[in-house]
Amino acid sequence: MADDQRDRHPDGAVAVVRRAPFSDNPEVGARGQRTQQRILDAALQAFGEDGYHGSSIERITKLAPCSRVSFYQYFASKEDVFRHLAEQLSRQVTASTEMLDPLTPELEGREAMRAWVGRYVERAEATLRLVRALIHRVTEHDEASAPVIARITDLLAAWSAGPNDIPHAKAMLIARAAFIRGSFEGSLPHLAAAARSAASVIRDRFSPDAWRALTRLVATINVPLPPGPSESTMLERVDAALRVISSFSGLAQENMSQLAGWRFLELGRRIERSMATCRFVRQFADDDAPEGALDVLLELADSQITYRQRYVMIAARAPVIDLVMLDPNNPRSVAYQLDRIEHHLSELPKHQADGRLSPPQIIAVSLAASLRTADAAHIDDAVIFGIEDRLMALSDEIAAFYLTHNDRSDSEREALA
Repeated sequence: MADDQRDRHPDGAVAVVRRAPFSDNPEVGARGQRTQQRILDAALQAFGEDGYHGSSIERITKLAPCSRVSFYQYFASKEDVFRHLAEQLSRQVTASTEMLDPLTPELEGREAMRAWVGRYVERAEATLRLVRALIHRVTEHDEASAPVIARITDLLAAWSAGPNDIPHAKAMLIARAAFIRGSFEGSLPHLAAAARSAASVIRDRFSPDAWRALTRLVATINVPLPPGPSESTMLERVDAALRVISSFSGLAQENMSQLAGWRFLELGRRIERSMATCRFVRQFADDDAPEGALDVLLELADSQITYRQRYVMIAARAPVIDLVMLDPNNPRSVAYQLDRIEHHLSELPKHQADGRLSPPQIIAVSLAASLRTADAAHIDDAVIFGIEDRLMALSDEIAAFYLTHNDRSDSEREALA
């Protein structure tokens, strides 16, 4: 497509237009944008399976599915589709790298990338769990679930998993967008691609099986959804992607040498999981939470069975918060994550000559102590906001203390390696 036929938005994205002579008004609405994106997704699948030269326009239109006329409304040729995909990928990579901590070509930069692999994977898992909870409640066709559905869609929009202008009555559209709209920073295609991109920088530090798991995650998420209602397909896709993430976590535990690099991967995952759980509690366990919201929280924290075994009662606010925030034995709770963070920080090389705690350790120990002594009945939004702020401060301190280049001794560099 000629440059003069394409308009750009202020953020650099290319506006969706029809090619002349298909319309006197080339600008298209949401339906046309979905059609173009469906063609791009199909082209990505075809190029991935058959290679660029082995793919044909006929193959792309069959996967889309759409007619050749529809194809030529948006693209001049197969090369034009490829160019659009390259630009889309470029924007995604740029957005991903802008989110990273400062990187150097030395050891610190490599370990920073490892930490971000864990964080992207954890974000993808949290988004998948939200999408699954949303689909389950939409397909129940229970009007009483409407307030809970609204809260789930609001959180997905807040996380940039999809557009923020989709009405709650059409909640399945944001679930679908989370799967196919890779231009959104919180969408599943974006997060999976970002995890693999970060891992590719340090691919020599991952086992072949762990790398294959990340590649399989990207492939699982990027398979085009069929047109029309696709709740069952999306549920199958969510479950498959969660299984891949579980396998990646298991491979990281079993196949990686548990040295400093592995600890940074774990630190990234634990901080991200803590922040996601805090956000879930604020969204689904506030004083005005609608009926069924606490059940969503237990589902997102994978703690339904534990709750039923322990309390044998319907979900109530204080015991639910106690389980997902304060229980040191629940591997999904915030307290558990902080216990593991404390442990990993204690095993990293220490740089305080007088033996005192490092700045990251000071934050982690203080935050963990406050949770150990907290009362679930007194945890409100203000308290949770404070925990989130300290978790972000902890992340910044870890990056500044360990992952930013400074004048370390040779022995300290060897210990990190």
